[in-house]
Amino acid sequence: MTEPASAALQHIIVLQGKVGARDGVDVWGGGSVQNELPFRETFVLTHNDRQKKMTFRVCAGGEARAVLYLRAYLRDDEQVYVRPNVWLYEGANCDTSDLDANFWPEAQVMPGGRGSRSWQIWLPSEETNLGGRDAAYATITFTHALFP
Repeated sequence: MTEPASAALQHIIVLQGKVGARDGVDVWGGGSVQNELPFRETFVLTHNDRQKKMTFRVCAGGEARAVLYLRAYLRDDEQVYVRPNVWLYEGANCDTSDLDANFWPEAQVMPGGRGSRSWQIWLPSEETNLGGRDAAYATITFTHALFP
């Protein structure tokens, strides 16, 4: 039995952008601090290797931590499902497990086909605390190219 032609396709995926954290103004009038982490990941998905998971973390002001989780998965119909999640942790330090806010948008589906397709999404996750606003955010560009 021979494998279907689609099984030999390689889906080249590029995920790039930045994840950021903002430690908002505190009750004593201190200013906000913001920090960003750029990223770029290029990988191949096939029917033998369907999934890739990535995590990116950045801290601001020693108290606010943004975490971006990305999962890409190749479906049987040659489309790539991408699920981004942005989480905001805030506490006494950047190792806190105090989850203040999160944003789980609908999964993005990148259609298959020759050539490449790209788009951008903005993922905000914000929390108002005493006197300030802490935030986690990400800007992501997805590119999907299909090669035989």
